[in-house]
Amino acid sequence: MSSGAMRNFLLNNSVFTVDELDQYLSMSGKLNTDTRKSLLGYYLKNNRIVRIKRGVYLVVPPGYDSETAPFDHFLVASKLSPDAIVSHHSAFEIHGYGYTTFSDVTFFTKKLRGSFSFRGCRFNPVPPPAALKSPRSFDAGIVTKNRSGSEIRITSLERT
Repeated sequence: MSSGAMRNFLLNNSVFTVDELDQYLSMSGKLNTDTRKSLLGYYLKNNRIVRIKRGVYLVVPPGYDSETAPFDHFLVASKLSPDAIVSHHSAFEIHGYGYTTFSDVTFFTKKLRGSFSFRGCRFNPVPPPAALKSPRSFDAGIVTKNRSGSEIRITSLERT
């Protein structure tokens, strides 16, 4: 893979998962774990990306320091689990109805447990209510919004 291709990937993905990188590498015909590990190691060492949590990375924009690079906390939450749906007050903020902004992001997921913090922002995965645990109802009342070039799933105003 050319360094230009990887730079292009990083320019188009301010936050990315290992699965997204694998998909990109497979499209370029270069998918293998050694290639991925080598690329991630190189960009981590050169402070071009930062590990947020296992398998999720933040791209450090040109001109920024890896310790202070800005990030979209809603986009990060959406990348923490394949089934993540930004919810509660966090969804209100995205819809433009939050009167105050919180440094907490809440999201529904069937997969993750336990909150964690990254640079002062707390990410709170919560299981869906019992009535919404079936696959069809879990996705009911969900809308997508574009955040930094990525589509994220959030609860609709009615569901929120």
